[in-house]
Amino acid sequence: MFLIFVLVNAQNRSIFLYVSQGYNDILVALNAYVEHDILMLVLPIGMLGLLMPSSWRYGLFVLAVVFILFAFNLPTDWLLSQIITSTPEQDNLSFMILRVCFGMLGLASVISAVIPQAWLQSQGLPRRVSGSNIDVDGWSSTLAPTHWVLLASILGLGFTLRVIGLNRDFWIDEIATIINYMRGTFLQTISTYESANQHLLYSVLGQLSIKLLGESEWAARLPAVILGLVGLVSLYYLARLITTEREAILATALLTFSYHHVWFSQNARGYTGLLVASTLGTALLLNALSQNKLRHWLAYVVVMACGILFLLNTVFVFMSHFILYFLTLLTWDDWQRKHLPLTLRMILSGAAVTLLVTLAYSLMLPQMFEWYSTVDRVGLGWSNPLEFANVIWEGLQAGFAILPAPILLAGFIFGGAFGLISWWTYLRQSLLIGGLLVLPIALNLGILLFFGIGAYPRSFLYVLPFAILLLVRGFTLVFDALAHRVWRKTTVIGNMRLSTIAVCGLIGLSALSTLYNYRYPKQNYTGTHDYIQQQQNRDDVVVALGVAANGYRDYYDDGTLHYPDSVAALQTLETTYDDVWVIYSFTQDMRLRFGTIYDYVQDEYELVAQFAGTLGDGTMYVMRSND
Repeated sequence: MFLIFVLVNAQNRSIFLYVSQGYNDILVALNAYVEHDILMLVLPIGMLGLLMPSSWRYGLFVLAVVFILFAFNLPTDWLLSQIITSTPEQDNLSFMILRVCFGMLGLASVISAVIPQAWLQSQGLPRRVSGSNIDVDGWSSTLAPTHWVLLASILGLGFTLRVIGLNRDFWIDEIATIINYMRGTFLQTISTYESANQHLLYSVLGQLSIKLLGESEWAARLPAVILGLVGLVSLYYLARLITTEREAILATALLTFSYHHVWFSQNARGYTGLLVASTLGTALLLNALSQNKLRHWLAYVVVMACGILFLLNTVFVFMSHFILYFLTLLTWDDWQRKHLPLTLRMILSGAAVTLLVTLAYSLMLPQMFEWYSTVDRVGLGWSNPLEFANVIWEGLQAGFAILPAPILLAGFIFGGAFGLISWWTYLRQSLLIGGLLVLPIALNLGILLFFGIGAYPRSFLYVLPFAILLLVRGFTLVFDALAHRVWRKTTVIGNMRLSTIAVCGLIGLSALSTLYNYRYPKQNYTGTHDYIQQQQNRDDVVVALGVAANGYRDYYDDGTLHYPDSVAALQTLETTYDDVWVIYSFTQDMRLRFGTIYDYVQDEYELVAQFAGTLGDGTMYVMRSND
């Protein structure tokens, strides 16, 4: 087999082929180089090609050769020795997907090198269509300059809020992520999918963090903290593109002091990556559509691909981008004459994101298909709308814990009304912007309802920054109008002060509510066990049931706990020891999946203590057998 380098001169001088024999010697050298990770070869060789002085096109052709090499000569035996294998059929399918992806990347590299650049060049969407504060000529001249000192101060406070209490107990999903995905090698991580807890890119970053810093709660959560801060900057960047500097600063401050954003910034999973992709990806898309510069399109591809690798729910934002782009074209007077370059880049960007995501998931895609088609969904999420609404309400109460329920309900109603008012103004500003504030939710709900899948409120977390943008603009509009009506002679600056004070009041309430985040850990495994050890007698025994049993067995057990899986096994312990202490959590899951033993414990045991956590339904209950 031949190794063919196709080198094309940028000045259209000549095209020639360099055919190199000795292919086997090259492959042996490559395999020796990649003793630990063969896939990482693509990056250094590709970068060497991109650094070639003659033309950037040379680099694309070199990349094409590298990708095609992997497509036709994937070292499957070596990969099987490095990954966590499943069935032979799934492994073969994974390798076939991997080969196809590398082949498609090679083809894409060649197309990128030969496609006429004139096909992709245009001035971008007019500002009246995109609704953004930027176009081909740059930022709008009416936009106030960035308040760098104020923004830096907000980010400094945001970092402080997100590192306080970072080393407290994991909750069960974090434990599952650590055990299943962060303790192995890189190749094992990207080839394993045991449940939806696999947030691939976060697993890789968390694995890197604990290998560099040692395994601990804070080390596993450190990438979430960093992504949380990036999310604050991303929201500011997006807000600058679509609204005023004042609203951008206020929205960033409100997200900084958001209880829920702080909570997820201390959660060793991919949710803050989802938030970054939703805001930064949307901002980059607006920039790309407005200025049509290659760097914005490339950044958009990278951010959206990473977002889907952080959490699959990012795909709803990604789909919304495409749907709304084509709908927005209809609002452009000259779209039939001028849309083609933008549309081509939009399609190519979508294809690039899809290809990169498929490549990254390739070694686990068959496992993902099997899991989603066979998983027992009992206890997974809420499918009853009333129960789901109740869970959302409980989450809002946690986010504003200092407010009594009636006041919070009234605030929620008024906030919803303010949000509708501001959404209408965004929709009038641009179909693209207004649609992006609601369409991802509609797509997400539609998929869940169509497939009958239970939902968790955190699955819709990408709504948070957009809801804050709506809330800040709603407050601004309402209180500016109020100030103008009450004090007709008040200056514009005076009106702005009233609305700014109102939003700052909301920020203050949110900041006070973040104190609840530090009052308890997410789940109190160690505190619960320590309490029992202080209270129990020598001849007592401690058992854990249900999901709590998984948390102790996998991570927090010191070797003293038992894990009965039936009433009979529990009764055997009762006859062997003086008193039996029972720990359980997640009462809904206990009723649905462990109903028999749960009912027995409720009838025969007494509740002696409970240890609250910030996780919904995550309270740890301590029961003791009746004498």
